Amino acid sequence: MWEIVIYTLGGFALIFIDLLLIPGAILAIVGCGLILYSVHLTFVNFGWLPALIHLAAALATAPKIVMWGLGRVALKGEMRKEDGYTGVPDRTAYIGMKGLTLSPLRPSGTVAVEIEGEVIHLDCIAESGYVEAEQEVVVLAERGPSLLVRESSTKETDV
Repeated sequence: MWEIVIYTLGGFALIFIDLLLIPGAILAIVGCGLILYSVHLTFVNFGWLPALIHLAAALATAPKIVMWGLGRVALKGEMRKEDGYTGVPDRTAYIGMKGLTLSPLRPSGTVAVEIEGEVIHLDCIAESGYVEAEQEVVVLAERGPSLLVRESSTKETDV
């Protein structure tokens, strides 16, 4: 009887250690094996009904231990812009500006935009197709770390 309890608790302890101290799944696999061996010992010593109850209890307990362990090591808070966290710099100020393509956009490339006498190079994506180098483009929107641009038409059409 005691060996069944020791194997079960030892299996859960190995799963817990694998989660918090030594990740890599080796200890978790060994822990699952110990738990299944304890279920086998329950079947051999007491029959199929106690073994089935033991298995159900183990299957119900293991996910709770895993979720509890992951909750202790996982990121708890949300990193919001309001708190000062930024993954990609805010480039919404460039929307509507005109620039000159430094490289062909097929569909991505580099565009030079002039702000207050300073030339800034931006990674941009063409809205559609291919834009030759040294063409005037206008920034339409922000798309991840890049900006979406469209070739600006210099010809005015009368309606």
